[in-house]
Amino acid sequence: MRDSVLMQERAIPTSELTQPLLVRLLYETEPVLPPERLADEVDDDVKIEILAGDDDPELRFHTRVDGTSFSATLLPSGRVHRSELQSDLDQTFAWVDADEACRLAGEGVLLAEIGPESLPPLVRVEAFSGILRAVIGTTNPVATQWLRSSHLVSPADVCVDLFAGPVNVRMYGDAEADDAWLMDTMGLGALGLLDLQCHFRGLDPGLVAGWLQGVARSMIRDASVPEEGFGLEGVDGRPWHCRYEPSLAPPTRTVVDVDPGGAYSGGVREP
Repeated sequence: MRDSVLMQERAIPTSELTQPLLVRLLYETEPVLPPERLADEVDDDVKIEILAGDDDPELRFHTRVDGTSFSATLLPSGRVHRSELQSDLDQTFAWVDADEACRLAGEGVLLAEIGPESLPPLVRVEAFSGILRAVIGTTNPVATQWLRSSHLVSPADVCVDLFAGPVNVRMYGDAEADDAWLMDTMGLGALGLLDLQCHFRGLDPGLVAGWLQGVARSMIRDASVPEEGFGLEGVDGRPWHCRYEPSLAPPTRTVVDVDPGGAYSGGVREP
């Protein structure tokens, strides 16, 4: 990473990873997906369409948001294998019972956003989450796996916290420095924003994780990305400067690197 110094003003880049939201709902046994019960759970303006036979139905949800059509599809995804969950489980820190829930998971159902992806991030999250909550309330999954933000979230948290699923803060130790950490977000890129990244030392990782989560949620609400050179107030009360850089952790993408500066910087930065 390079030093986060003021640069000449330029356009904020958009995410290379804008993608439909995807959530796999996990169950102990194959769930029943009754359209009539789902219709009772969703908002009145959401219409349900059955696209396949009764034995293995694919359900489409249609609504309008700010005058624009929004759709999502729900279909069985088959058996769940522990190996498919492990990498996301390793980056799940907010749910202490996630491992036990994964042990129970045997079958999956996929809820996929159809679009359009051009809607503002908050509008997409609200529309998708409304449908997801209806599915959770009808089918009682043991867990939800958020494929764009790479973590697992309890169904209860999904139903009370709009942002619990769409954005995750990941954490990695630094192999070259025992006291340094790399944290980044996953999920903002799928919403057309840029993910955040912070390489630091000498700070409480829990505080930094909460700070990154708060910044990420503000970005979704405001449909905004911090400008290069802008100073965000960090956990130490000082400005942490932003710079657009390649990510240090996969997947490879452009991120907003946030530098806490001075003794708190986690690596050597080039000017």
